[in-house]
Amino acid sequence: MAKPNLRQLEVFSVMMETGSVSETARRLHVTQPAVSKTISNLEELVGLQLFRRVRGRIIPSTDAERLNAEVDRVFAQMDALTGSILGLRSARAGHLMLATVPAMAATLIGMCAGKFLEDRPRVRLTLMARMSPQAVEDVCRHRVELAFIHGPPSDPDVECTIVGESEFVCVMRSSHPLAAMQTLTPQDLRHQPLIFLDAASPPSQLVRDKFAQAHIVPRVVMETNMSFAARSAVMNSDTVAVIDSLFAMTDERDDLVVRPFRPRVPLQVYCVYSAHRPLSPLAQQFIADVRERIAADRTEASLVVWP
Repeated sequence: MAKPNLRQLEVFSVMMETGSVSETARRLHVTQPAVSKTISNLEELVGLQLFRRVRGRIIPSTDAERLNAEVDRVFAQMDALTGSILGLRSARAGHLMLATVPAMAATLIGMCAGKFLEDRPRVRLTLMARMSPQAVEDVCRHRVELAFIHGPPSDPDVECTIVGESEFVCVMRSSHPLAAMQTLTPQDLRHQPLIFLDAASPPSQLVRDKFAQAHIVPRVVMETNMSFAARSAVMNSDTVAVIDSLFAMTDERDDLVVRPFRPRVPLQVYCVYSAHRPLSPLAQQFIADVRERIAADRTEASLVVWP
């Protein structure tokens, strides 16, 4: 059996509403013969008499009433589909999958995700905390659309863009003797028990290079791949953690102080995406939101970025 087309269903639906060939023709901007022919073709197609004329009036049959209920559902689904398409095009609906390093998952990207969802109730997000190599692999295998990491990726199957910048800072208890200083250098830290990010982390190597350039061997008592773990250790010891300033976005404890590490070690935030697929409108908007959030936090100095 051939299927009715949407135009036939539209004419039928308007005819059911108006009960008039002339009014149906007027609303659809067609001729009355065109309406009559469309209804006749539809009746032949479905094998049912849908209308009969009684004393000059168009009366729908019982079959027409039942069919109309189904047609109403079809057009409701079409409206929903149209809304979904518009939502996808305007970045107001859909599913966006993200991966990022743990520090950013708990701060920058997690916060941006929350705001993104608040503004877009029809959007669903998946946010996975990964080490940088795994996050890049997720993009390569199309398990996620975007990954946010420190440092540029080397995989030829991905592309990247810099969305902002943080830096390394020194974190200690407010009672620590060095808390009175405005900035801290390798020379200031030479005898202090230090917490570093793990040596396998490329950004951490930049800090170690600064100590090497100053001919100082840092007294590293702990390494970790999570800034929040370093922060927790600092709260319970006299150590100084040299870590990413991103944690300060969600941390305003009075018993901790944050001081700039000098010479400055910038940490650029890269957004990684597939080299073989165009970015969805949702992904493009999320990237823009992350840029805006970093810029706003730098302006307000809440990202702990000093000159």
